[in-house]
Amino acid sequence: MMNTLTCVSKQSTIPTSAGDLAKFGQSVSTIFGTVCGSVDCSAVSGNATAGKYGKYSFCDPIQRVSWVMTEWYNEQRNVDGSCDFGGFAKIVSVKSSDDSSCSDQKDDPKSPSGSSSDKGDSSSSSSSAAKTLGGAPSMAALSVSVVLAMLTAALF
Repeated sequence: MMNTLTCVSKQSTIPTSAGDLAKFGQSVSTIFGTVCGSVDCSAVSGNATAGKYGKYSFCDPIQRVSWVMTEWYNEQRNVDGSCDFGGFAKIVSVKSSDDSSCSDQKDDPKSPSGSSSDKGDSSSSSSSAAKTLGGAPSMAALSVSVVLAMLTAALF
């Protein structure tokens, strides 16, 4: 999916320190709040109560926010400045037309975004985040995973 987007997060990995994670969460929350008021974000949303999940609802936060920013950028007809989001985003060239999975971002093999699956396994990005901190899940990595899960739940 990431290879089909034109406006993506400058960050390819989810921050692991509490301060950076909080700043990242605030940026993502602001972007979703701004964009999803004008653009249909159902493709990256999920509703456990209703059992309805968007095509990319199981993608990691970087992939989902990149999808949202691309939708906004397209909605704004690619006007200069519409893919900035306070310095959070960058414009990239489309590399593929296949948007079938979340696992298309392969730029950084250590990136949690680069190893998610499209099978609806929400544990894949959490375990990948843990692995990037030295192979075995550390307490810090597990804490980051819990915070990301809470952030994701709060956004949707």
